[in-house]
Amino acid sequence: MTPHRDPPRRASAVLARAAIVVLVFLLGLAVIVALTRNEPAAAHSTLVTRILVGIVVSALVLGTVVGLSRHDRRPLSDAGMSGTVGWLRGVGGGALAWIVPAAVAVAVIGVPAGAPLPPAEAWGTVPLVLAAVLLSEALPEEVAFRGYAQGILEPRVGRWGAILAQAAAFTATGVGVRLATGPVTTTDAVVFAGMGIGLGYLRAVTGNIAVAVGFHAAFQTGAQLVLAHGLLGATVDHRLAMLALGPIPFAVGIAALVTLHSRRAGRARPHG
Repeated sequence: MTPHRDPPRRASAVLARAAIVVLVFLLGLAVIVALTRNEPAAAHSTLVTRILVGIVVSALVLGTVVGLSRHDRRPLSDAGMSGTVGWLRGVGGGALAWIVPAAVAVAVIGVPAGAPLPPAEAWGTVPLVLAAVLLSEALPEEVAFRGYAQGILEPRVGRWGAILAQAAAFTATGVGVRLATGPVTTTDAVVFAGMGIGLGYLRAVTGNIAVAVGFHAAFQTGAQLVLAHGLLGATVDHRLAMLALGPIPFAVGIAALVTLHSRRAGRARPHG
C-alpha cells in the first residue's frame, strides 16, 4: 500500500514526529522495567503487572498516533491501521504463520526439555503470557515502530530506508532494555534486528501492521513460554529452542505471508 503523499516536510519535523511516538512507548516500557526488574519473570504477579501497565502503554501509544495523524490530516492507514475485520484477520493470520512452522520445527529438531509444564498450570499461564506480550510488547511496539515511524519515514527515505531506520531504533530499544535488566549478547542484538527487519518487511508488503502484530505476539509468547515458563520442560536446550522458535518460523512464515499477499493482490488487480 502506498503511503499518503502530503506536502514535503522538513526532515527534522518528520524525525520529531516519529521520535514522539517512540518516546511515549519508551517511557511506558521504562515503567514496566522499573516495576518488574526485581520480580521473577515467570511469576503470575509479574505478568499481571505487565498486563495492567501494558493497557496504559498501548492506549497512550495509540492515542498519540491518532492525535498526530489527525493534526497532520493523514489517514490512519499511513500508520498501518485500517478496518477492524481485516485487522483481526491479519492478526490471526500472522500468528498462525509463526505457530505452524514453529511447531513443526520443534517436533522435527527435538528440544530436550524434561518434564513439561503441568496442563492445569499451563492453562493458567498461557493466557497471562499472551496478554502480557500483546499489551506491553507486540501491540505498542508495532504501532510505534512498524506503524507510525516506518509509515512517516517511507515517503522521504523509501521502503527499505524506512524499514532499516525503524529496525535500528527497535534494536537499540531492545538492547537498552536488556542492558537495564542484565547482560546483553550479540545474539540478543541479532534477534532484535532480525525481528525489526522481518516485521518491517511484512508491514511494507501488506500495508498494515495487523499481520506483524500477530506474528510478533505469537513469537514472543511462544519463546517466553518455552524459555522462561518451562512449557516444554525446565531443562530445555536454549540454542535448539531458539533455532526452532526463531530463524526457521521467521523465514518460513514471512515467506508464506508475502507469497499469499502477492497472490491475493494479483487476483484483486483488474485484468485487461
